[in-house]
Amino acid sequence: MSLKAIFIPLALAGRAALTAACCCLLFAKVAAGQIAQAPLLQAQAVAPLVLLTLGRDEKLYNAAYNDYSDIDGDGVIDVGYRPAITYYGYFDSYKCYDYDTSSKRFKPASDTSNKKCSAKWSGDFLNYITTSRIDALRRVLYGGKRVVDTGTQTILERSYIPQDAHTWGREYDATVDSYLISDYTPLAQPTTGTRHFFANTSRNGDPSTPLMRVLQNRTERIWNWVAKEGPVADNVLDESGATVSPADYVVRVEACVTGLLEPECKGYPAASPTKYKPTGVLHDYGESRSIAFGLLTGSFQNQRAGGVLRKNISYFDDEIDLTNGQFKSSVYGIVYHINQLKIAQWGPGYPGGCAGGSCKDYGSPTAEMMYEGLRYLGGATSPVSAFDYTDPGSVDSSLGLKKVSWLDPYRSIASGGFPYCAKPVQMRSVMCTQVTTAISCPAPRLVASLRLLLRQRFHRLMSRR
Repeated sequence: MSLKAIFIPLALAGRAALTAACCCLLFAKVAAGQIAQAPLLQAQAVAPLVLLTLGRDEKLYNAAYNDYSDIDGDGVIDVGYRPAITYYGYFDSYKCYDYDTSSKRFKPASDTSNKKCSAKWSGDFLNYITTSRIDALRRVLYGGKRVVDTGTQTILERSYIPQDAHTWGREYDATVDSYLISDYTPLAQPTTGTRHFFANTSRNGDPSTPLMRVLQNRTERIWNWVAKEGPVADNVLDESGATVSPADYVVRVEACVTGLLEPECKGYPAASPTKYKPTGVLHDYGESRSIAFGLLTGSFQNQRAGGVLRKNISYFDDEIDLTNGQFKSSVYGIVYHINQLKIAQWGPGYPGGCAGGSCKDYGSPTAEMMYEGLRYLGGATSPVSAFDYTDPGSVDSSLGLKKVSWLDPYRSIASGGFPYCAKPVQMRSVMCTQVTTAISCPAPRLVASLRLLLRQRFHRLMSRR
């Protein structure tokens, strides 16, 4: 598997002569009566412009760790949890967590040097069990989806997973697995001849509650619970017809708790930090204004055609309150729109009229999304009419997704634009399959190093300004 996140420098017609120098000549400002301490005409680096171009189809909501991939690159398929592998997700792999039944969320309790946790949940094991592909994407880009984002608390939440074929499950069998489940969870070892089951879903009728469901000491197999006629991962197992009562854990976790900060936590305000928030590569390069970012995604209304501009290219710090690190709720930017992406049609009664080309969660027209992005970076002022849709009444609108009016990234600086010599780059993603993966659908082998990979590529882009 390989990560096909491609950065494409664009030679834009009519602008090539102005961009050839790869830098801008800017006049140094000198107050009246002062002697300039720098050349009046000097070369200055200009922030590159990155248009994130993301698919939004239903494969984003599959498990990040799928049990049919070689995660560590040793030539052997990694089936089941492997303590030697560090799994990336909303939990810190080197922390132990308690589950608070009253507040219905996980809370960090202590650090661990070997990922083992006595009578507690290992963060590494929880990442393996609960992380979906879009959760990994959100974590890498901006620290994760915050369902609570206040001055005193941050709570991250796993994505919505319908109670259908998107639901995934894992089983622990002491005769097969090479670790003790009691070392990584509060659960005891299974009784002889039985297994423990773990399922990730959101129950029909309660889609806003992301669940990890657990069954202990079962003689059946995991597919009897999660690969049966829907609804899956419910209170009945197929074949045996047994009625069961799973233990439910809401997949929400407190982040950046004082004294137990994760590596992704950053302090605000920068000069004298008092608040800490989980961050990602958009913070790394956006808050410093080293790179400007915009967002184009596929649409649900026209699921097989083009893409939709969700945010004009600007500096990412316009989405953050730099005094406390909170995201601005009034800004419909990159964070808002990636958080709004979800399964649109699946659920009780599926297919419910969805057939073939009418299924809104299918389709990832990468080439047309790239084309639309090139037009935007080239100075077009409106989308291709065949790719556009009408609000209100669209599927996108029902999900809270916005369309924005196109603004030329190279409009005047006074109007919020950028100099002509700012390098335009489009970061694209391709369709998820078992053998090709992308930024919007990270391969299990690459998830843990994805943030490092993006940092390397962004740094390389900046060095070429």
